[in-house]
Amino acid sequence: MQNANKQTFSQETRCAYVLCLMASYWVLEPIHVAATALMPIALFPLLGILSTDQASAPYMKASGSANSLFLGGLFIAIAIENSNLHRRIALKVLLIVGSSVNSILFGLMATTMFLSMWISNTATTAMMLPVVDAMVEELNKSRKSEQSPEVKKGAEIIELGISVQDAPRSVPSTSSDLSKGTKDKYKDLRKALLLSVAYSANIGGTATITGTGTNLVLQNIMDRFDQESKQNDLKQVLEQKYKELGEITFHEKVVSVFFLVLILLWFFRDPGFIKGWTALVQWQDKVKISDATPAILIAIIMFVFPANLNQFNSKSKDKIKRVLDWPTANRRMPWGVLLLLGGGFSLARGTQASGLSDWLGIQLSKLNLVSPRFTMIILTVIAAFLTELTSNVATASVLLPIVNLTALNLRVNPLFFMVPITIAVSFAFMLPVATPPNAIVFEHLQMKPMEMIKPGLIMNFICITISLIMINTWGLLVFDLLTFPEWAEKASNSTLT
Repeated sequence: MQNANKQTFSQETRCAYVLCLMASYWVLEPIHVAATALMPIALFPLLGILSTDQASAPYMKASGSANSLFLGGLFIAIAIENSNLHRRIALKVLLIVGSSVNSILFGLMATTMFLSMWISNTATTAMMLPVVDAMVEELNKSRKSEQSPEVKKGAEIIELGISVQDAPRSVPSTSSDLSKGTKDKYKDLRKALLLSVAYSANIGGTATITGTGTNLVLQNIMDRFDQESKQNDLKQVLEQKYKELGEITFHEKVVSVFFLVLILLWFFRDPGFIKGWTALVQWQDKVKISDATPAILIAIIMFVFPANLNQFNSKSKDKIKRVLDWPTANRRMPWGVLLLLGGGFSLARGTQASGLSDWLGIQLSKLNLVSPRFTMIILTVIAAFLTELTSNVATASVLLPIVNLTALNLRVNPLFFMVPITIAVSFAFMLPVATPPNAIVFEHLQMKPMEMIKPGLIMNFICITISLIMINTWGLLVFDLLTFPEWAEKASNSTLT
């Protein structure tokens, strides 16, 4: 009887059951999302999909050393916060971009997108978190600042998002109402700013080949084949706060230097237009150095480097204060995110080992709808929502080779299918497991899944729509997508033979 039951449910079906179970738990959250991420270790061996060792390995041996990079990025972020450098950066950014919410959002998103074009979106998000928190904290403190009543009133009006003309009738009448309303405003503002960081990090990675792993998968396939008065009032408060910080400390300078060195190491690891520094230190061509190595190396150096040289002149027997110490790092590190990311990678490995990913690919390859353009739209939408449950690199690795064959069978330029799908799998905004930036912000905000799903769903549709419009307009000219290229013709003939 047991053998009959085992033969009834194929390995693909059993893996699909685990995938659907985890997806429903991540959305409904009957248990914590990090606890749900542990399910592959328990269920995959019991259902005969992966051994315990195979199911456990991705939790620290994730694809592309993602978890190691995540740790390194967060160590840098903790050091920035520990040195108080984040407050200085936040106040300076606020003074430069302006005090309105739109200006702050634009400044944050533009900075995050630019950084994630060249360095890991995981590290970019981790480093932006303390800066955003400091921004919101300073804006909140400005309400309580000991300024003149006129300036204080102007700051309160800004916090509530009320126009100066409407202030007398819009500001709550009691101090308790004002306090409660202001707290709610700042809670919503913090959530909006942090989500904008995660979204812009995901989007920014699509701009360059090295920006995200999905772009490298495609490359690999191609190789083989408001008002001024309000702003002035708040600007006075922010300038005062910035002056109160005083001169930049030695601790802040050291963290700034390490931070800049790390960015340079990431950027020049393999920039493409020149030979990277890894070519100078690699002992063998087969030993690849990823972004995680310099991130962990800088973190280790910060655990050794002193935070203040004057302490060596002191006769105190206290321990030497380092740039980063383990109790601080251990206290501020969101360890649950490691489990969340590992669960996503383990789930992706299970879908590949069970054959579920191949089965999905075969079903997609059978698509031959009304027109190639309609087929491309359907494939792009499927890819965008499928990547919410598994890693975007794993999704691209599974889908792109199948989509390539589908395009060749339909006599369509493969890039017409592959380019929008490559971009779409980076548009994962709905669930924390979808991308490391989502997971970091989700854990940092202590959000409920539905709080991320609602705005994420809107972002998905907006980004998919824009990418489909661009690929059918500008993309047609850039990639000459209306013609069947010679390299595709050769690939099609070799496939047939």
